[in-house]
Amino acid sequence: MDRLKESKHAITSKAKETRRMIMTMTGAQQQLERRKREKAAKKKEDGGGEEELDHEWELDGIKVPRELINGTILTKISESKGKSPKDKIFRLDADQGKVIWESKRRGVIHIENIKELRLGSSAHSEMSTLLPDQDPLKIQDRWLTIIYTVEDEYKTLHVIAPTTQLLDQ
Repeated sequence: MDRLKESKHAITSKAKETRRMIMTMTGAQQQLERRKREKAAKKKEDGGGEEELDHEWELDGIKVPRELINGTILTKISESKGKSPKDKIFRLDADQGKVIWESKRRGVIHIENIKELRLGSSAHSEMSTLLPDQDPLKIQDRWLTIIYTVEDEYKTLHVIAPTTQLLDQ
């Protein structure tokens, strides 16, 4: 049992080290530290009140709209047969590097674990397979498939945005 605990601790430590290394290499660590300092300074100026997110967040030149930071409703498409599409609030936690949504099972994707994003026509086969009753041409401009890993296992998340403008941001 002790050996198992030691092994788990070693794996966790290695994962943290790898995450730290990736964040340092991409410049994300410095961006997060700068953002934390700015938040602390703003909180001090405002007398300790909570910060409202009315701005975009930027990392390496990529602007993240405030709608994603504050939360936006996307329709989640399940790969399980018999499950109907459900509207969920998806939120980007830029400080912790996570995409979060309400879920009984997982509900979190760490940004560093995202391997691929498939938009529109590049996800045509998924649309046809998961929603055979719908015309893929009507939803392809709003479709997003996120391919990510959890403990070295590939997973997919399929969502449909309410408008094409949300995905264009």
